[in-house]
Amino acid sequence: MTSSKVTNKFSNTNEYNKETFDMPDINSNNRDLELGKGYWTRPVNYNRENTFRQIFNGGVNLIIAPGFNHKDAVEKVASQMKDKGFILLDSDVDATKGDFINVASFTFRAEQSGFLTGIATAEFLNMNKEIFANIR
Repeated sequence: MTSSKVTNKFSNTNEYNKETFDMPDINSNNRDLELGKGYWTRPVNYNRENTFRQIFNGGVNLIIAPGFNHKDAVEKVASQMKDKGFILLDSDVDATKGDFINVASFTFRAEQSGFLTGIATAEFLNMNKEIFANIR
């Protein structure tokens, strides 16, 4: 770890000590990756299910799975590992495939955000009609 003085126009003193860290150059075939020495990599036979199991076996109790493309793997692993939890973003689990009490699902409703954006735009234009009245 090295320290250097850096000018910062937003600070009161215009100087602060910035610590810089040298990141090691890690080869993707390095044995340290497999031994869990502070680095994470996909398993050799990569698939989401194996990845989730590897993460849980490493001591994690909750995984946040961002995106609908994780849905199938979350359903499979969550049904097998009931003592572990998932937060599944932008999708929901299929209740007909099992009881997923360990999965919290969040979906987004684009139509609601679009509607509210339209209302906000109309209000903004109405409040500033003298500016926008003559624009064609």
